[in-house]
Amino acid sequence: MKPATQVGWMRNPLWDIGLVALGWLPFYVWVAIKSAGESFWFGDASSGFTAAVAVALAVNFAHRHYVFILVYGDREAVAERPRAYVIAPLVALVVVCGAFWSGNVALETGVLGVLGVWNVWHVIQQRYGLLRVYAGRARGGLESREAGRADRALLWSSVLVMTCATALGHAGMLEGVPAAGLLLSIIGPLLATPVVISALAAALLLWGAVFWRWLRIERRSTPLVRWPRWIFGLSTLALFAIFVVHGPVVGYLVLGVAHSLEYLAFVYAFSEKKYQRGTGSAAALLLGSMRRAPIVLFPLLLAYVLLYEHRYALAFATYYTTTSILHYLYDGWIWKLRTPRVAQPLGAST
Repeated sequence: MKPATQVGWMRNPLWDIGLVALGWLPFYVWVAIKSAGESFWFGDASSGFTAAVAVALAVNFAHRHYVFILVYGDREAVAERPRAYVIAPLVALVVVCGAFWSGNVALETGVLGVLGVWNVWHVIQQRYGLLRVYAGRARGGLESREAGRADRALLWSSVLVMTCATALGHAGMLEGVPAAGLLLSIIGPLLATPVVISALAAALLLWGAVFWRWLRIERRSTPLVRWPRWIFGLSTLALFAIFVVHGPVVGYLVLGVAHSLEYLAFVYAFSEKKYQRGTGSAAALLLGSMRRAPIVLFPLLLAYVLLYEHRYALAFATYYTTTSILHYLYDGWIWKLRTPRVAQPLGAST
């Protein structure tokens, strides 16, 4: 009998299901219980829900720093873009400081708006990337570009359905929230017309057509190797369903935690294979074994706890926003499944 890692799992069923696919489930249960009957907005939520927000932000704060270890702690990674890894932090810092410290509200809003859209793209594309890792391990035609296009189309059409359904059912939650004023001014008038309902109907029809095409490609592979990616795919649909059932705030919180946990699990699964023989680098030392995870994770979580009271300070906002930009940018640079440096440790055929 073949070991589990040879039939599509990234590491093994317990790891992949418990951490990558469903690591967010305990957090969701906690948030769903604590937010029941309460306002979902931070300033008017129960103490339990406020604690859940703090936990979500702490996990997010921790996970974004791992990319800096993967880049600056590995000479091979730096060698791919030596100038860019020096210039990018300086440019990001200048842009953020210019927006936040100038007092120009329009400029600050523009930077945060771009960052918000980039964040959505980053989170969804990470799940697309993990689907492609599972496809590369499964093979049987799932590693083809045609299958990749089908995965992307199914994922983003699901986002479209989720967005329309959430807007239709939960737009009222945005009332009275200053930060949502611009969004409400756009979608508010549309909700009084059949536009959103029509958009949802069109999105569902599109999703059905995309799913049928995706399923035809998926059936080319053997059933056994499909299960790991199907479980991960179903967990993605479940996360989108949380938006529809509970609204955008709970949905975004849970999706953010899922994103952070799956990233951490993936980084260690990747690094254990890449650095199994050791390279003498900082990345190999810190990430080469899951047993050494506390060396990195605990100091980052402690740092966030110590900084939590200053989370609204201008200096912290500058740091957080700058590292956000670099995290999104660097992840896009280093995680290219078509490159042997990434594909080989994952055992993924592309």
